[in-house]
Amino acid sequence: MIKKHYEATSSRRLQQLGRTIFQICALHRHSNRRTNLRAAEGSERKIISDMVRRPFVEFELFHPSQIFPWNNSEGNDPQLIGYQVSQGSIWFNAGAQKLLEYSPEILARWGEAPTIADQMLGRIYMDLIEQLNRFLEPIPDDLLWWMMPQCVPLPHAPGIRWWALTSHVWNAPTVIDCTYLADRICDAFSGRTLLFDRLVQAPDIHFWASGTEVFVSWDNRNKIVDGIPIWTATHGVQRFARAEFLTEMQDFRDRYFDAMSRQLALVRGGALESSVRTEVERDEKYLQADKAKSLAEYIAAPTDFPPTDWESIRIAIKKTIELTKLQLT
Repeated sequence: MIKKHYEATSSRRLQQLGRTIFQICALHRHSNRRTNLRAAEGSERKIISDMVRRPFVEFELFHPSQIFPWNNSEGNDPQLIGYQVSQGSIWFNAGAQKLLEYSPEILARWGEAPTIADQMLGRIYMDLIEQLNRFLEPIPDDLLWWMMPQCVPLPHAPGIRWWALTSHVWNAPTVIDCTYLADRICDAFSGRTLLFDRLVQAPDIHFWASGTEVFVSWDNRNKIVDGIPIWTATHGVQRFARAEFLTEMQDFRDRYFDAMSRQLALVRGGALESSVRTEVERDEKYLQADKAKSLAEYIAAPTDFPPTDWESIRIAIKKTIELTKLQLT
C-alpha cells in the first residue's frame, strides 16, 4: 500500500484554535460573574467547534518517491511532471458522509487497498477551481429540484433528476422523438459535475448554486460491483451559504499551494531516482502564476456555456415529461 507522508492540514487553523483556547482560559481566570462565564463558555465552545470542523476538501499527498512515474508509449521515458507529482488521497467532508471513501464491503472484496480513492490533486484542483464560474451560475429556485438526487433512483440510470430524464430520452426508443428537448435540458444543467481519473465506478458529485446558496449533491446508489456498493457516501445534498463555500475554496487553494510547494521542494532535493525526468523550475513557475490569480478572477471568467433561457427550459422539461410519461421521485 502506498505510504502517505503528508497531511494537508492548515497550520493556521491550529494556531487559531490555540489562541481561542487561551482566550477561554482567560475568561475562566478573570470572570467574576457566573452567568457571564456560562455565556462566554458557550460562545467559545461554539468557536472551537467551528475551528476544529474538518475542511470541506481534505487531501494527503504521497511522497514523490512513492508515486509511480508516468511513461511514454515506448516505455523509455519515466517522468513526474506537473500534476503527475500531485498524486495523493482526496476526499470531501459532506455532513456525516465522506465522499471518495471506499465501502468496507468493497475493501473486503478487493483485499489490501487504500480506504480513500487516490487521484492527481492538481487535476481535481483545476477542475474544481476553474469550473467555479459554471458551478456558481444561479439556477432558478423552481428548477433546483432537477439538480437533486431522486428519492428512489431508476434502475441503471443516473440518480440526478435532470440526468435521469435526458438519459431516458436518449437511451429508450420512444414513439415521438424528443431528443432535441433533452439536448436543451442537458445544455442548461450540465457542466456542474466533478470528473475523476481511472476510478472503478467513479462517484457522481455535482456542484451547483441558487442565488444565495451553493449545493453539493451526490448519488452513488447505482455505483456497485457484483452487487457490492463502492462508496460509503450513498446519496445526499450539502448546502453552503455562498460566502461560506467561497471561504472553503480559498482555504483549499491555500493548502494546495503549500502542499505542492513542499512536493516540488522534495523533488528538487533529490527525492526521485535520477532516471525519472522532472521539470521543477517550470512547475514552480506555473504554480506561482496560478497562485497570483485570485479566486474572484476564476469566478468572473466567462464560461464555455451560452446564457441559459430558463423559461424555454421549463417548457422543454414539461414537454419531455408529457411525451415520455416518465415519473421521477
